[in-house]
Amino acid sequence: MNNRHGQQFGSLLKRQSAALRAGRAGAGIRGFSLVELLVAIFITGIIAGSIYTMYVNFFKTSHSQDILLEAQQNARVAVNMMEREVLNAGYIAGTADILTVNTDASQIEFLYTDPADPGVRLRVKYALATVGGTTYLTRKADNITTATSGNTDDVIPNAQSLAFLY
Repeated sequence: MNNRHGQQFGSLLKRQSAALRAGRAGAGIRGFSLVELLVAIFITGIIAGSIYTMYVNFFKTSHSQDILLEAQQNARVAVNMMEREVLNAGYIAGTADILTVNTDASQIEFLYTDPADPGVRLRVKYALATVGGTTYLTRKADNITTATSGNTDDVIPNAQSLAFLY
């Protein structure tokens, strides 16, 4: 059996060498030409570039949507906090000047007694303030009972305007 394979291999070699001598090297076997390879690489590059562009656009859109969602959540939390505090304005405040708004309605200040701690009277002020080039809605709560000044907290970043209408 081994001898038969040797004879077949020898026969194949004789035919190939005869084809080479006759000038028909690779007759019937065809590869890709350089032009065909370059065209395939070019088309692959265009497809890869298109997919990359779509990925980058998707990523940018996704990122901007995340930022927008976070801004909406921050605004919702801040408005709920302001609503709760404004509704409590005058709650056992013991004064007539409970609510004050500046002339352009861009800040509001009010007094109230914290329902969670009835012994603490607060003066709360909401206003716009620019810090480091970013405009924030800020909140400052001073404790009137102990005459201590509270910290100014940045509530909503990138606030563009604020108007209190009543």
